[in-house]
Amino acid sequence: MGRTAAVAGLVGATNRQVADELGVTPQLVGRWRARFTAGRLAALADLPRPGGPRTITNAQVEAGSHRADLSTRALAAELGVSQSTASRIRRGLRSTSDH
Repeated sequence: MGRTAAVAGLVGATNRQVADELGVTPQLVGRWRARFTAGRLAALADLPRPGGPRTITNAQVEAGSHRADLSTRALAAELGVSQSTASRIRRGLRSTSDH
């Protein structure tokens, strides 16, 4: 369920009701409904994200998840990425393992 449900499956419900059902904010539901009104279902497709394309692969992230024994510098060298990227991999892994 998601954007399509917000405009199709839950017709007649308020933005708050839909948001509560989907676990999102009423403002987001309103945005989805406005996009639907402007361009029907095609308008609900994901929009391009800002910034450059992702350069790190899922395989590199997976490999980094198994190397907690390495420093950030050593992890970066092993994966062939910058230290900043290695650090972001580690931060991302910590935040997902906390939930």
